[in-house]
Amino acid sequence: MNAQVSDVELAMPAPLVFTDAAAAKVKTLIEEEGNPELKLRVFVQGGGCSGFQ
Repeated sequence: MNAQVSDVELAMPAPLVFTDAAAAKVKTLIEEEGNPELKLRVFVQGGGCSGFQ
């Protein structure tokens, strides 16, 4: 990857902000599964009254 592109990507703000409580809940769910390699997937689905859900 181009070093300049990499620097720009690192400087961009995070597109999502999680509260401490949400992060703790995700951590608990991962620990309950017993698989530290699990990841959280977040997506936006079109539809609903305002166009997104």
